[in-house]
Amino acid sequence: MNTYISSSAKNHQRILWVVSVFFYFTLVSFGSALMQDLPTAYQQSQVPYASASEQDRIRLKELQGVEERLNHQTAPLNTHLNALQSQRNAQKSVYENLRAQQQSLLESRTASQDVQYNDSIKALNTQVAQALRDLQVLDEQIAKDQQSIATLRDGAAVQIQALNTLKRTLDNAEAKAQQAFDLKVFFIRLALIVPLVLAAAYALKKHRKGPYWPFVYGFAAAAFTFFFVELTPYIPDFGFGKYVYSLCAIGLTVFAGVKTIQALNAYLARQKELEKTSTQARKAMLSKDALYDSSMKKLKAGACPSCEKPIADFIKAHEGKPLHCPHCGFGIKTRCNSCGEVKNSLTKFCAHCGSADSGLADDAAPPEPT
Repeated sequence: MNTYISSSAKNHQRILWVVSVFFYFTLVSFGSALMQDLPTAYQQSQVPYASASEQDRIRLKELQGVEERLNHQTAPLNTHLNALQSQRNAQKSVYENLRAQQQSLLESRTASQDVQYNDSIKALNTQVAQALRDLQVLDEQIAKDQQSIATLRDGAAVQIQALNTLKRTLDNAEAKAQQAFDLKVFFIRLALIVPLVLAAAYALKKHRKGPYWPFVYGFAAAAFTFFFVELTPYIPDFGFGKYVYSLCAIGLTVFAGVKTIQALNAYLARQKELEKTSTQARKAMLSKDALYDSSMKKLKAGACPSCEKPIADFIKAHEGKPLHCPHCGFGIKTRCNSCGEVKNSLTKFCAHCGSADSGLADDAAPPEPT
């Protein structure tokens, strides 16, 4: 906030900055909603394979009917097969446990040569044989169900293969159509945002110092937010949409860079010409209302208001004495034309006697202080 303006003006500037920020957020909120809702104006049909030909849709429906009948026929077989496999797993566990007991008894009898194990081993052998037969029966039933399912699938294999081929073809066509749609919506977004960015750049150049500057800054900030923040989530990662965005970003960056370089060169040229003029002429220019506040801020920061080079050490060394900028010769401190005291050359009134600046040339002989 500028130190050299009245408190009322400061308060008004604060309010205007709040207006500018609020205007920015309202524009961004509106633009974000517009970016999200824009595709609904160009929404594609939600019917699957809407872009397919009538012949392809009829063929697809026929092949899907074959697939549905196959699934209907194999569903109970698959259910029965799953139940058999669960039973087999349980029966296999029983058989393996009995085999482990049998092996343990055989090892014990071999080690002890005790015939009392014979009856237990005979009984266990019977159980192992029965468990093995039960397991074999389950395997036969499982193989039968698997064969039935395979027969049904083999009967419809040609149609299922044709269905899968047709689905891949239609899916590829649908993906291309979706990509084309996404690319179209992206370019519509880009076509809306790029003119806003250009308009914002023009507004900054022409009207940033005008009476409606809060709206200019708010609009400019929102426009650049649209391009660099709001648009980026919608950049397609396929095709050439990302390249168009990159080229636009490069173009805007180069445009801003060129304009900045031109402005800098023009500023340096003006400064060089300004340094050729007298202190009084520069003082008349820097004391104007448009530049007075910024000139005083530069001086307070220890920089020459004319050439903007650092002079803080010189100001300190010449405290209470007249001072000219050692870089450009501008009169920083001069003597008051009325009382002869040293004063800031840019101030419109003397801080010692309160008299108005008469505009006397700096090289004229001022009166000595009394």
